[in-house]
Formats: sequence, C-alpha cells, structure tokens
Amino acid sequence: AAGWGFQFTEPAFVAGMAFGAMDRAESSERTEFTSQVAEGLTLLVWFVFGSVLLVPAIREAHWGDVLFAVLALTVVRMVPVALALVGSGLDAASVALVGWFGPRGLASVVFTLIAIEELDPADGQRVLSVVSITIAASVLAHGVSASPLAHLYGSRRARHV
Repeated sequence: AAGWGFQFTEPAFVAGMAFGAMDRAESSERTEFTSQVAEGLTLLVWFVFGSVLLVPAIREAHWGDVLFAVLALTVVRMVPVALALVGSGLDAASVALVGWFGPRGLASVVFTLIAIEELDPADGQRVLSVVSITIAASVLAHGVSASPLAHLYGSRRARHV
C-alpha cells in the first residue's frame, strides 16, 4: 500500500474491508443489513441533535441566526440547484421543487461537528447555534411542506401529461 501513495489507517475502512472479505451473505442481505444499520445510526444522530444540541442553540440564537437559516434554506440552497439544473430540460416547477427539497440532511450535523473541533470554543458555539437553528428550521419547513407540495406538484404534472 505504501507504494500506491496512501495508507490504510482509517479504522472504518479497514473494518469494511475485513467485513467484505469475510462476509458470505448474499449481496441483497448485506445491502439490507447495511441499510438498517445506517437508518438506526441516523435516527440516533437526530435524537442526540434534538435532545442535546437544539435547546441550547435556540437559547443562544440571535435574529441574525434566524435570518441566516431562512437564507440558507431558500436562496443559498435553491439558486445553486437551479444553476446546476440549467439545460436539464426540467420545467420551473420541477426546478423549484428540487431546490426546495434539495441537498440537506445528516451531512450538516457531521460537517458542523468536524468544524467545531477546529474552531475556538466561542466560534464553535456560534457555528453550532447557527447550524442548529438552520437544521431545526429545515426539519420544520420541509416536514410541514412535504405533503402539500408533493400533492400540488403531482396534480400539476398529471394535468400536463
């Protein structure tokens, strides 16, 4: 491995290699197991986020944090998605829907925790507060709007097909 210019030092990577080499299960069984473990760990992360990080973040929030959350969930997310979809042939309603429900999720929590490790404690607390408000706003806004927007979009698509 040293001749290839990298080292296998990541424990998760090595564990994955060992699991793959020793596993005799069918591919579909392995995929199902991996999916269930990932879903369980994702729920655990969201539980910890909601129970440990959110309340202190709300207590520390300023109006600028809320403004950032609104901008992050709209302009900062939707404009790059719309630009990425230029030339895709999607209509405006589809682009808006993809932009609204676009990139989000568990990665926000992971990237925040990585950033906090590298920041001064005061800056880390500020980042944690802003990101927590943004994630909470996302969960609320996207959760509330998912069913009505999906129904509206489906109805519009059905009329145009």
